[in-house]
Amino acid sequence: MARKSTKNTEADEEPKDQIDAIMADPKNKDKHYGQRSGEEIQAVDKISTGSFRLDMFLDGGFRSSCWARFSAQPESGKTSMSLCWGKQWQDFYGEQGMVIFFNAEGRITPDLVNRSGIDTSKNKFRILDSNKAEFIWDTVKKLISDNPNDRKYFFVIDSLDACIRDCDIEKSIGDAEKIGGAATILSAAGKNLSLPFSVTGHFLFMCSQVRDNLKSAGNPHAKATKEGAGGNPPKFYSSLSAEIKRAYDNSPFHHYGKILENPSDKKSDEIGRMTSFSFLKTPNEKTGVSIIVPIKYGLKGGVWRTYEGLMTAVDYGFMSGSGSSYKFTDYFCGVLSEANIEFSPSFVGVKNARNYFDEHPELSEFIFSRARLLKE
Repeated sequence: MARKSTKNTEADEEPKDQIDAIMADPKNKDKHYGQRSGEEIQAVDKISTGSFRLDMFLDGGFRSSCWARFSAQPESGKTSMSLCWGKQWQDFYGEQGMVIFFNAEGRITPDLVNRSGIDTSKNKFRILDSNKAEFIWDTVKKLISDNPNDRKYFFVIDSLDACIRDCDIEKSIGDAEKIGGAATILSAAGKNLSLPFSVTGHFLFMCSQVRDNLKSAGNPHAKATKEGAGGNPPKFYSSLSAEIKRAYDNSPFHHYGKILENPSDKKSDEIGRMTSFSFLKTPNEKTGVSIIVPIKYGLKGGVWRTYEGLMTAVDYGFMSGSGSSYKFTDYFCGVLSEANIEFSPSFVGVKNARNYFDEHPELSEFIFSRARLLKE
């Protein structure tokens, strides 16, 4: 008897995709988070940080679907920054955007919340007062795995240093301190949650203090370095990591990090500060770069965008100047006139230039748009 041919005929069904079959197998349901190919591979969302300078550095803003870790000395602005980014998240995602703030240190205040401009409606923002590590991570896992309303979550843990494991609660303070709790729990959390964050579009903002760390214990010549809480897991699982500190250099725009009411008078009141973001890990191959952002005390959102406009005009050559006088170039005066943007061609001193930019915010936004065109 002739052997039956096993070749497909035109009447036969197309052979099933082997990978589709594996992914669709019910026994594999809990072993993966789906698959993507072709047009299904979508770029992650980019959300503005509120700062033009940071947005330019990050190629448009911070990305959804990832973890970020920021470390700093006390009172460096970590909490304020997390709330301001949360506000940007709410604006970007609208009704879907929700911020969950784990108040592990217990230091969040109504003033910080109000200054951020964040929407504090119950369906948009929650403060959860807990420093129990297992509760925090279990809550995060529950919210992203059981999400019937398709919310986009922005989680803040403030801070990793204050979190404690359940098994350490009953121990004496001395015994609990000897346990590497933060690194242990973060490692487990990373293994469980890093991939789900990546495929579901949520964001995790982790704060930590920096502390001195000797590279070689007992070596008097060892160089002291700064290290955040949690050991290696936050570094490994984060896509974005930076140390936040005051800028200590001097420039016409600030006096060793202090923005003064009257820049020509070094004894005048400090009305803001220059904050430096030293990036330790980035998603766009810019690790090792530091970005300086002006912060104005009491300003909603914190970032002094109009002052960024003045700084950007100088940085991009739209304006020439020093500490005593600033002047738009003839070419850029023509660009501003053609776009019907109100402007003054020159200023005497930083304060006058700064005040004019404050009174004409549209000038800064136009300068930002031109700077973006140059980058493209």
